[in-house]
Amino acid sequence: MLAWFGLFGRIGSGTGGEVFKGKWRSIPVAIKRIDISRLDLDGSNNNNDSLRREFEMMAKVGNHPHIIPFIGVCKDDCIVYIVMKLCEQGS
Repeated sequence: MLAWFGLFGRIGSGTGGEVFKGKWRSIPVAIKRIDISRLDLDGSNNNNDSLRREFEMMAKVGNHPHIIPFIGVCKDDCIVYIVMKLCEQGS
């Protein structure tokens, strides 16, 4: 399932997960890795529905000058990978 992108060095981490530099179709991307088994996003342990709604909203935003472009999402067991444009000078 994860064959469509490559993970490289970790560039950050926090309570929400880890962020890695990666490649998608030879394009540099940022990939956030989240263990959803450790989350309770809406207080009901219904993480899949909450995440799906969030990703649908991100996809609808499209290309906006003040928002980092969302490329896609991939789920492998309890791990979700969020793929976004890499901002080399970001923080």
